[in-house]
Amino acid sequence: MVNLSVNYCGLKFKNPLICAASPVTHTPESCQQAAKAGFAGAALKTNPRDPSSMEEKTVSRPVYRLGDWRGQGRWKPIPPKISAPRKGKKLGVKKPPYSFFAVSPGMPNAYFSDGQYLDYIKKTKDLAGDDFRVIASITGDTEKRWKEQCELINQSEADLVEINLGDPFCSFGDFSGLTPGLPASAVPEIVEKICKMCTDLLEKPAAAKLPLQMTVPLLSAQACERGGVSGLVFANSSLRPGLSIDIETGEVGLPGFPCFQGVWGPWVALLICGNIANFKIHGMKLDISGVGGIIEPEDVIRFIMAGANTVQIARTVMIEGWGIATEFLEFIQKWMEKNGYKDFDEIRGIAAKKVVTDWTQFDDKLELPLIMEGPPPKQRIEINNKKCITCGWCEAGCMHLAIEIRKKYPEVDRKLCEVCGMCEALCPVRAISIVEV
Repeated sequence: MVNLSVNYCGLKFKNPLICAASPVTHTPESCQQAAKAGFAGAALKTNPRDPSSMEEKTVSRPVYRLGDWRGQGRWKPIPPKISAPRKGKKLGVKKPPYSFFAVSPGMPNAYFSDGQYLDYIKKTKDLAGDDFRVIASITGDTEKRWKEQCELINQSEADLVEINLGDPFCSFGDFSGLTPGLPASAVPEIVEKICKMCTDLLEKPAAAKLPLQMTVPLLSAQACERGGVSGLVFANSSLRPGLSIDIETGEVGLPGFPCFQGVWGPWVALLICGNIANFKIHGMKLDISGVGGIIEPEDVIRFIMAGANTVQIARTVMIEGWGIATEFLEFIQKWMEKNGYKDFDEIRGIAAKKVVTDWTQFDDKLELPLIMEGPPPKQRIEINNKKCITCGWCEAGCMHLAIEIRKKYPEVDRKLCEVCGMCEALCPVRAISIVEV
C-alpha cells in the first residue's frame, strides 16, 4: 500500500497537496470544496497588515486574463460537480503553456480582518473536517502590527501559520527604519528579525513565505532558518512588472487600466524546483512547501524530488476547479505503485542530490565547436525517413545551415552540423534522433 501522507512543520498532512492562499481559499466555503476534492489543507488569505487597508479600493472588473492560451479544443469538458474528477480524461495529459495575468492595478490583501479573521478560521475548520489542515497567514508593516497579528492567531484554531514576507504590501516602517514599502524578503537581516519576533510570540508552528523575485533567494531563505521558523514556503506570489499588449491597437492591459500586471504561469515551476534544490544543497533543514507553476501531477512529484515536503496550488484550481486534487492524487498513487515507492520519503530530495554545482567536473566532456576548428562531434543526427512528414521544421530551425530538404526528405551536412539538438527537439513526429558515431 502506498502511503501518501507527509510531515510538514511538525504536523501530519494526509497528502502533500495544499490549496495556496488565493481566491480559491478566500472563504470557508471555498476551502470546503478543496477538502471535498482531496486537498490536505488550505492556506487562507492573509490577515491585512492594517485593518484600515480593508477600505482600499483595489479591484477592477474583470480582474484576470489568460495570455498565450492554446489548445482548449483538446481538453475534455469539466463536469458540473466541482469536486469530481473528470471522467474519461487521460491522467497526466500534457496541457498547453500559458501566462496568467492579474490585470487589476491593486489586489485585495484579505477579505476578513482580526475578529472576522478568527471566524474565517473557525468556520473553515468546521466545514472542512478534522483531517484538513488550516493555515493562517499574517503580515505587517510595523513591529506593533506584527505583534498584534501573532497575538490574534494564538487565539485561533489554525493548525499552522504562514509569516507572509512576500506580500506586496509588507513593509516595516518604524520596525526597521528602512523606507516603507521595501519588501521584507529583500533584506536578510530584516527577514531574520521578523521571523525571530514572530516565532517567539506564536504558540503554533510557523513557516515563512518568500516570493520568487529576490536577488539572492538563498540568503533570505537562510535568514528564515536562523529566525527559528519550522518551514519555508517558497512561492511564486507574482512576477512584476508584466504587460499584455494588443498588437492591433497597441493598447496595454484592459480598457481603462493601461498598467503593469502581475504574472503567473507553468513556466515558473522550473525556477521553484531549482531554488528548492539549491536550498537543500546548501544544507537547509527546514521543511519546504513549493508554490508556483504546478499544472499537472508530474509537477508535484518533481517538487518533492527537488526537496519539498508539500506543494501549494492556486492558479490551476482557478482555471480547472478544485477537482484537480482528485485527479492528481489518483495519478500520483498509481505512479508510486508502478515504481515501487511506498511513501514520499523514498523520493524526497533525490534530484537535489544529483545536481552538480562544480562545473569544472564537465571539463573533459566539453569541446570546441566545429566553427572554431574543434574536433568532429562524437554524435550525429539521424533522420528516419519513414517517420518524416517533410514539414520542414528541422531545416527552418537549423541555425548552422546544416539541414536541407533534398528530394523530399531532409539531409544533414556533417561538416556543418554541430549536433546542437535543436532539430531533434523541434521534430513533431520524433523522426530525428541523436546517435553515437
